[in-house]
Amino acid sequence: MAIFEPEKNVKLNYQVHGDGEKAIIFLNGLTMSTKGWKNQIKYFKDKFKVVVYDMRGQGLSTKPEEKFHFTDQVSDLKKLMQHLNIEKAYLAGVSYGTIILKEFAIQHPEMCEKIILMSPVRKPDFAFEMVLKILDDLLINDRMETFYAFLLYASFNRPFSDKIKPEYPIMNELFIKTLPAKSTYNLFHSVDFYNDLDNYPELEVPTLVLGAINDRFVNPEDAVTISKEAKNAQVKMIEGSHALPGVNPTDVNNEIEKFFS
Repeated sequence: MAIFEPEKNVKLNYQVHGDGEKAIIFLNGLTMSTKGWKNQIKYFKDKFKVVVYDMRGQGLSTKPEEKFHFTDQVSDLKKLMQHLNIEKAYLAGVSYGTIILKEFAIQHPEMCEKIILMSPVRKPDFAFEMVLKILDDLLINDRMETFYAFLLYASFNRPFSDKIKPEYPIMNELFIKTLPAKSTYNLFHSVDFYNDLDNYPELEVPTLVLGAINDRFVNPEDAVTISKEAKNAQVKMIEGSHALPGVNPTDVNNEIEKFFS
């Protein structure tokens, strides 16, 4: 574990695995931490320099008490790459991480070899509006145990959630300890889901959109729509639910390897 400070009073936890010539940087989902990329770290560290990090508001990084905008995360990513002397990288994000990555690639295409958007987030349809409302209400009322349970239901398919059932009490306790309601609310509201997600047509970096066939969090068809909106994108729908890197690491790793080769 290492710490980088992109600005005063903000500390980011990051890890670097491997010493390959090319770098892959993975961007977390909303309440994810670096631990969520363990399957990708193991698979790619012998071929690439693999960078994982907790964004502000996540994991072991600073939890801002004040509101911030997701473009602060974009700036943090640029500064982290500069800190690590990475001029250009392959980048992959999941869920909330795709919002940061999409914007980063639009603002700094010269720093991106190719990007992968997994379970990407687009302007909400009615079903996603209801999901956002439930999450918002739970955060406002500090019902973090229920918040986490709902995320588990929405993000994981049944085979996977049944598999992790024995570990759930420990996972739940750690989640509540590391992600307090107020800072998680600020992280959640760092994005305006209705006005910040309509610029996919400005995305020109070579992009692979990986959609989850059984996604219950966002509309799986959003992956197809995004691939048509972006200027240089292709789409692949694979088995699994919203948290693709953990639920279906075999197919995810294979698709990453093919696209980044």
